[in-house]
Amino acid sequence: MLLLSFPAGRFGTNCYVLAAEPGGPCLIVDPGQAATAPLLRLLAEHRLDPAVVLLTHGHMDHSWCARELCADIGVPVLVHAADRFMLADPAAPLPASFPGHLLAGYPETEPERLTLLEGSADLEQAGLRVRAHHSPGHTAGSTMFRVDPVRDGDPSLLFTGDTLLADRLGDTGLPGGSQARLESSLRHICGPLDDNTMLLPGHGPAAALGAARRALPLLRSPAV
Repeated sequence: MLLLSFPAGRFGTNCYVLAAEPGGPCLIVDPGQAATAPLLRLLAEHRLDPAVVLLTHGHMDHSWCARELCADIGVPVLVHAADRFMLADPAAPLPASFPGHLLAGYPETEPERLTLLEGSADLEQAGLRVRAHHSPGHTAGSTMFRVDPVRDGDPSLLFTGDTLLADRLGDTGLPGGSQARLESSLRHICGPLDDNTMLLPGHGPAAALGAARRALPLLRSPAV
């Protein structure tokens, strides 16, 4: 598989591009602030044709350029229905103390081509097998996307958004967050996965699930 990434905008949100191979269709995950120009350069450099934008949740630092990409290159945007309201009203899930100037320039209309998840689902996108795991806790509609390996010996990939970072659990302090739901989500989703599964978080470095388990005992707990 071809995996590309870069931190987008002032929030440093990891934006990912994933394809089975160069010169084919690809997925885009979490195109944050100022992500469009570097994304278009990567697509051209590797001759990639975007098939879909996947949003791990609706917070503005992960969805900022989704509408622009949808309009410019016609790519559909997939998000959980519970987070849809954030795409047209980025201030809605934020506390009143959040500096309003940081939202300047956000397109306060949702993407024209929007696909809504209602729960977990198996997807076939860009020639890849993707499992959308509804993982409420950081937000009500948070979703982690697991991609099966294309070749024997490759690890599975898990795009975790802000539900799980390399060395800590996601934040649950914003409106709509729930520590109990986040912990339950992680037990059920991560419990059955192999240690070699690669975690690709919304911020910071990637990590193997085995390393994250050593740092976070919760991830070693079986689902109940």
